[in-house]
Amino acid sequence: MVSAVGGGVFDHEDVRARAGELADFLNEAREKYGFSRAVAVGFSNGANSTAAVALTRPDALREAMLFSSMSPLPELPRLDLTGTRIFLSRGEQDPLPAADELVRQFRERHADVATHRWPGGHQR
Repeated sequence: MVSAVGGGVFDHEDVRARAGELADFLNEAREKYGFSRAVAVGFSNGANSTAAVALTRPDALREAMLFSSMSPLPELPRLDLTGTRIFLSRGEQDPLPAADELVRQFRERHADVATHRWPGGHQR
């Protein structure tokens, strides 16, 4: 899980390191167990970690469901994420920063993004 400094602020160096570790784990597991597809599901910081992997290591992850997520990294490589499918859902009353930046980051890299808002907050 990535290190949040607090209030939606991340230790970006740690985010990059943890995303790399998770991506390597997924690739090793894919090779060891012979699966061809992985769909990651995360809530809050787990979703932020998953988003970081999908944005920086498409070799490891091309499908994710992100709940109550936000952009974990301000500067990203200009990777082509064509074929990447992302579902983002968050509560309209969620006090943490909106996922708009994360949606933009995925879409400008050609990922297929679906969004859903529900009338709750971060926890429900």
